[in-house]
Amino acid sequence: EEQLKKLCMQLAAGFDGKLAWATAEESKVSRSRPVFVQESVWANLIRALVACRCDDLAGRIWSKMAALGIKPTVVVWHALLDGYRETQQFARVLSAWNSMIKSGTKPDAALHCSRILALFDSRKKTEAMAAFEEFKKVAKEVEGGATVVCNAVIRGLLKANDFDGALAIFKSMSTDLSKPNIVTFNTFIQYHAKRVDMQSVLSTIRDISKADIAPDVVTFTTLQVALLKAGQMKATEGIFEAMKQMGIEPNVATYSAMLDQYMKDGTSEGLRLGRELLEKMEKTPGARPNEITYTSFLMGLHRTSKLSQEEVADATREILQRMERRSIRVKLGMYHTLLKGALWRQDDGLAAFQNYYRMMVKKNIKFAHDTWYIILSGLIRRNEWGVAKIMVEEMLKSGFQPMWGVQDMVRTI
Repeated sequence: EEQLKKLCMQLAAGFDGKLAWATAEESKVSRSRPVFVQESVWANLIRALVACRCDDLAGRIWSKMAALGIKPTVVVWHALLDGYRETQQFARVLSAWNSMIKSGTKPDAALHCSRILALFDSRKKTEAMAAFEEFKKVAKEVEGGATVVCNAVIRGLLKANDFDGALAIFKSMSTDLSKPNIVTFNTFIQYHAKRVDMQSVLSTIRDISKADIAPDVVTFTTLQVALLKAGQMKATEGIFEAMKQMGIEPNVATYSAMLDQYMKDGTSEGLRLGRELLEKMEKTPGARPNEITYTSFLMGLHRTSKLSQEEVADATREILQRMERRSIRVKLGMYHTLLKGALWRQDDGLAAFQNYYRMMVKKNIKFAHDTWYIILSGLIRRNEWGVAKIMVEEMLKSGFQPMWGVQDMVRTI
């Protein structure tokens, strides 16, 4: 965040004074001002600032654009609205939409989606449908196609558990707005898969075939997960074969979704299949697991009570060895995830925690405030006061100065 703020200040300063080096107009690039700051730079900067909740700074950058005579186009408005929606600042999405309309900018289909989805996310279904009706009046003039907006409405309705409403939109697409695409069908498949309604999942897949639309990797990924949720662990190989015949390569998302489901199963069989899938990923170019994949796997080990302490310890060692072989460094954030997972494990979590703690000490990992907060709060929750006292002694011996919440817990211990 601090680096982002510094970058903003440097960029703003680049347009002013004797040492100015930037211009907002490509035609004015010169030896003294060699850098043309493109629209995409402003858009990405605003989105990043909103994501970091640096709204004041985002406002100053917006004002700087105005001072330079830059009129925001749909690209910049996209960044602002999407940034607000991703950070769940739905009221600001709608405020930004109104400002955009007043500025005379014609929204494209994706901007209509941002507005409609923000209303759905705010649980304002009536207002969302009213916004959709507004869109329909200008649909033929909107760049980006009506299908994109219809898909967003279907997604919002399904999220609100209004299946009949979503189905009505789907039927209207076939008659007056535009034809459904694979995203439309995938949205319905995902809805049914979450409810483990295999009959509806398979029925929707048959509808894809009738519509003469080719399924994509998302279709197959969702089907794989639905089968796993339904307990059909071995049926996934047939799906892989179907993908191969259609020339569709499974990607990281496919494997990761399956891996997550194997670990949610929490059984020895799920663990075995998860290990096999992880090995398959490591041998598949373009789908090799990363730090997040391995962390997710390890977290899954601690979420279940169906595995023995020996199984958890053995699988943990194996995963860490795999990471070491592939030169994937275990970062502090990953250790935080593992510590939380171990301390929340009901029965033998303490042993797993101690294993991770010793590992961190051995590798000379520097403990931060958050690290000690996770450790002490987890031990207090488990009523492990003796271990908590030892941890406090270790912390103070390391020279770490506790503050805020950690300091409060030290007093309690």
